[in-house]
Amino acid sequence: MKNVFVKGLRFMKHKGIMPPVVRGAYRMCADRKVLELSTEEAWEQVYRIAPRPEGSSCWERPDNGEPTYDVSVIIPFYNTEKYAVQCIESVLSQVTDFRMETILVDDGSPDRCSEILDSYADREDVMVIHQQNQGVATARNTGICTARGEYLVFVDSDDYLAEGAIQALMVAARNHDADMVEGSHQTVTPEGSRIGDYIKSPGVSTQGVGMFGYPCGKVLRRKLFQNVCFPANHWYEDAIIATLIFPQTQTSVTITDIVFYYRQNPAGQTKAGVGHAKSIHSLYVAENVLNTFRKLELDCSGNRQRLLVMELSRVVMARTQHFEEPKLQAIFIAACDVAERYGILPTEPTGNYFYDEIVEALRHRQYSRWKWASLLI
Repeated sequence: MKNVFVKGLRFMKHKGIMPPVVRGAYRMCADRKVLELSTEEAWEQVYRIAPRPEGSSCWERPDNGEPTYDVSVIIPFYNTEKYAVQCIESVLSQVTDFRMETILVDDGSPDRCSEILDSYADREDVMVIHQQNQGVATARNTGICTARGEYLVFVDSDDYLAEGAIQALMVAARNHDADMVEGSHQTVTPEGSRIGDYIKSPGVSTQGVGMFGYPCGKVLRRKLFQNVCFPANHWYEDAIIATLIFPQTQTSVTITDIVFYYRQNPAGQTKAGVGHAKSIHSLYVAENVLNTFRKLELDCSGNRQRLLVMELSRVVMARTQHFEEPKLQAIFIAACDVAERYGILPTEPTGNYFYDEIVEALRHRQYSRWKWASLLI
């Protein structure tokens, strides 16, 4: 019943239906009681859920020299032999005016992926890399370190590119001297049947405004990853795109062209994460990103500040709400500690009701207020 209630309130809130009713219901549910749980006890409980993984989102990328390609397509493979050929062929069949290389990274896959990748190794514009299984973040980082393109394209091996994807993305990148270009995509079933289209509104902005926070469906300047990488061994490593890559982009462009097909994979992390202990990695990634902000002395204000606060509220809540209440309360206190240590909470109200509620809840350790505001924002 609570689920239906929350969904109803969220629907009304986002549709602008009777805002006073939504806020009134929120205030009835969200008390201002301060949670009496020490920071030390909270972190002990969090670590028992799942240990903090090693791996940082901060690095100094090896200098690959001047680009010899316009674009490098990076594809990590692990247990996706069923889709590997379609994915690779969708890249190699691209008709484009731009110089393109394809980097295939076998992340110690136990199936036939290694054999499939090796069948493409004799192509001049294809590089095949085999490594011990270290996870998708490290596989992508391996591709970045090897890439010789000015721009990077990340493709998941169970997805595939649309015809003309590289041409459409790169034309937009060149026309606008853009750091990042994102296209539209189509969601398909595991068998490849169409589910729905996500068509982007065309536009030119900065810092990734209007873009999705995942790496696929984009071209990104390689230099954006000079000091930033995917944090090894972390689930939800994609968080660096919105939190660390977006803030660096001077010009970001969205186009209407469908550039890739996203396959809904029941074995993928999005589905597997529901109820999994490693969903706590959402908190670890947020802390990791904030540590990188500090190391690189990046400005944490405005939209960047909002993104980081949302990582510690809406995003963490969405991924960990399946935990029983005592564990969720420990996660909240740990999030309060992260927010305090890195000083990311705005000192003045922003005028966004639920966002301001989250900020005050994190500041004063008011669990119920944080939980409900995070669910409704």
